[in-house]
Amino acid sequence: MEHADAVASGEKKRLRDAFHAIRRAEAARADERLEESLLANLDKIPPLRSALTILMYWSKSDEAPTHHLVDAMLRREKRVALPRTAGRTLEAYLIRSADDLAPGAFGVMEPDPSRCEKVEPGSLDALIVPGVAFDEGGNRLGHGLGFYDRFLKPGPRPGVRIGLCFDKQIHQKPLPHEAHDVKMDFIVSEKRVLRVG
Repeated sequence: MEHADAVASGEKKRLRDAFHAIRRAEAARADERLEESLLANLDKIPPLRSALTILMYWSKSDEAPTHHLVDAMLRREKRVALPRTAGRTLEAYLIRSADDLAPGAFGVMEPDPSRCEKVEPGSLDALIVPGVAFDEGGNRLGHGLGFYDRFLKPGPRPGVRIGLCFDKQIHQKPLPHEAHDVKMDFIVSEKRVLRVG
């Protein structure tokens, strides 16, 4: 069993390294049209269109860009929450604009809890989640710290889960995954929308 775990861990590390390089290269080429394509594809998901409260993320420089997507959802009068690191898990806080953000853990812009209202995971109608890679079965390869898995597991099941990425981050083969890994319901890239299951 320990040997199998070590092999899986080694495979995950190899994939993370490869997809980090892909993600950096794709981010360097990203432009305004890419974000428009991401928004157009997100709009093809009915549960997201009807969602009132949405968890999103404020993208880092090497992630599929979301700054304009967050603004677009706020203009549509959606209740937009962003994650904030709290110990070994995430908490969600509603924001009104980018002015509610401050530098947080891992160099990520996070909601300032003194300015924002906390919301529970069970109140989220949709969650737009980043990842290092995804596969067509809805498996997500994160950074290996388990923040999103812990956030999504407890309490009532949150709403529809959407992995957002560059198209080249979608792995054609199944990614290594474990029982505690949380699957996505949809994978969205600038080129397509994959409905899982």
